[in-house]
Amino acid sequence: MNAAIAFPAQAGIQKHRHQNLLIAILSFLHRRESNARESGGSWWRRWLLPLYFILHGLGLSSSAWAVDAWQQTSGPAGSIQALAIAPTTPATLYASTHFLGGLFKSADGGDSWIEANNGLANSNTLSLAIDPVTPSTLYAGTSDGVFRSIDEGAHWLPASDGLTNNYVRSLAIAPTTPPVLYAGTDGGVFKSIDGGAHWAAANIEIAHLSIGALRIDPTMPAVLYAGTNGGVFKSVDSGNTWVPITSNWFTSSLLIDSARPSTLYAGSYGGQIFKSIDGGVNWSSAHAGLVDPRYTVLALALHNDGRTLLAGVEDRWWTGQCGDRGGCGGVLGGGVFKSTNGGNSWSLVNSGLSYEPVQTLAVDSSNSTLYAGTGSRVFKSTNGVLSRDSRLLNLVLTSGGNPVALSPAFDSAVSAYTATVQDTHNAGATLTPTAWIGDVSITVNGGTVTDGEATPIALDVGDNVVNVAITSGDGSSTRTYTVTVTRLGPPAAPSNVQAKPVGSSKVTVTWTAPTNTGGGITGYVVTAQPGGQTCTPTPPTATSCTVTGLTDGRTYTFTVEATNSAGSSSDSGTTPAQSNPATPLVNAQAFSAASPTGSGTLTATAAGGGSTCGFEYAQVLPEANVSVAPAAHLHFPHGVLDFVLTGCNQTDVTVTVNYPAPLPLGVQYWKLSGNTWTPYAGAVAQAGATTATLTLRDGGQGDDDGQANGRIVDPGQVAVVQEIRPGGTVAIPTLNQWALMVLAGMLLLVGWRRSLR
Repeated sequence: MNAAIAFPAQAGIQKHRHQNLLIAILSFLHRRESNARESGGSWWRRWLLPLYFILHGLGLSSSAWAVDAWQQTSGPAGSIQALAIAPTTPATLYASTHFLGGLFKSADGGDSWIEANNGLANSNTLSLAIDPVTPSTLYAGTSDGVFRSIDEGAHWLPASDGLTNNYVRSLAIAPTTPPVLYAGTDGGVFKSIDGGAHWAAANIEIAHLSIGALRIDPTMPAVLYAGTNGGVFKSVDSGNTWVPITSNWFTSSLLIDSARPSTLYAGSYGGQIFKSIDGGVNWSSAHAGLVDPRYTVLALALHNDGRTLLAGVEDRWWTGQCGDRGGCGGVLGGGVFKSTNGGNSWSLVNSGLSYEPVQTLAVDSSNSTLYAGTGSRVFKSTNGVLSRDSRLLNLVLTSGGNPVALSPAFDSAVSAYTATVQDTHNAGATLTPTAWIGDVSITVNGGTVTDGEATPIALDVGDNVVNVAITSGDGSSTRTYTVTVTRLGPPAAPSNVQAKPVGSSKVTVTWTAPTNTGGGITGYVVTAQPGGQTCTPTPPTATSCTVTGLTDGRTYTFTVEATNSAGSSSDSGTTPAQSNPATPLVNAQAFSAASPTGSGTLTATAAGGGSTCGFEYAQVLPEANVSVAPAAHLHFPHGVLDFVLTGCNQTDVTVTVNYPAPLPLGVQYWKLSGNTWTPYAGAVAQAGATTATLTLRDGGQGDDDGQANGRIVDPGQVAVVQEIRPGGTVAIPTLNQWALMVLAGMLLLVGWRRSLR
């Protein structure tokens, strides 16, 4: 039975700390040996290698907590300096360790490993290269020169004849002529044209430099690039001559985009990556989200999708000026960063790696498996190292094909924005979300969209909330960006328009702002009818305005239009609401107007109901103009009086109406209540008199709206009742006695004259 140690709840954290401590100790001791170049210094292998495996056996390895993007392979244990994948059998993987002894091989994608270091002695293997034509031939760049194997690593022989510097940091093989290979050393570049049997210096201009990276243009094998501790150099004549193509900055890693060989990436201190798209003529920064003064970019790799870049970094604290990656300081950790947009933005993809320095990367082009060599082991990813990052790199809004500014300007760390669309017909609005890392899923208002593609959005007039949700590639996090887009359009018409006289020639109009503001109302215009007088409120968005210049005694109605930069209420297709009638008066308690029947001037006065009670409007209408036609037996000799009192309390109000002529026989005061004409008992009107009096009360008798609201609505009129006889005929009016006597005498005279004939 296998025994295991049980850890408490914090065990994962403790194991992580213990392992990092062990790695730091081993790294320090190895660096010390490496710097001193103690060729016989294998004492640390004899003592610390067993110690490492003892601690590993106790469970202090990363396998217990390697999950998600990366999974730990079964071996080898130690600081992994180089990885190489066989081109024709991609499950065959080679890994060299910097300090736990030798070279290892896996034939099953890292599931199991065997030693492949027979003949390498005690050399530290710093670089590996596989012959692309004959994959059984391998080259190892070590601290003791170049070694060659022709049997897939089973046996190795020295291949360093002609090398004057044996510390081989990098190797490169010509893709079409594999006997031609290059070695980057601490003393420049060397070239072999016979598979490593003989070497010659190819060092013009770079003999004094340490060559950490070598790359060959896959389409033009005569073009080489060298990453050095003094910048990037280029050769266009197979290494015969070299010229600098960057400034004097330390270059720890190099990458050529095989699909676009003129595109180069160079890694350096400070987490910096520089990019050239013209073969090194011009360079630009390509490290947003990666820059850190403690980072050194030790490895660069391109995924076989042609767009995903990976960067392996080491996080180190520094104690002084250090010349190269073997310099002073201590390793804190590191990890892998990922970019899906050519280096424009980077995100840490470390789940499963913990926080270890990543010194080498390799990509299996056949099945997208990625390998990372860290400070302790080889890790692999089969899911494209899915990111935990749920950010946007950019968010672009357009309307009618024109960009629309966001406020504030887009920043991936800011989640809320506003924008205003200046159109009236929703002319093709789109929103384009671009992910920080392209393995995310994106939705716009719940609908899935494609990263970097314009998505049509429907915008109603007014405020529109657009939610852009970003879910990380591994599904562990989601972030929502909200854009409130105000689409300007003509506002709807205001409602509840009310008019009230406020003195001679003036009426105050109030209203309720429309719910549909069209994205924001900038003003209102009040118009009086008849006459066309207008009024604009102060401030422009206030909801009341006093119209002046009106004719006293004349009854008006009013309409209100809302306006903004897109138009007015009439442009929105809504019909403006009309106010109640209002009549400006010199005295709010007295009204006079000409009778529409031509009988003369009619006057009405109000008394009681409180000191503020007065006419809101008053008018005398022809019978034909009343809202509900009176019955045929009603006749209005002085027209129809229609009025509303306002500002009244709940005490009696007396309205006295003075007529230009005596009231005829049969007179009564009739009132329109709802849609029915009925006699009003609260009125006193007598034949032969020139006045009629009405008693009214707010919310009580004579108030047609029936509400105690300060307004007395009284559509009532003085009328003469014409008697209706059976059968519906109208009775002939009876004459007084003198008229009857005159009529009788005339009839007798007519009869006497007829009798003489």
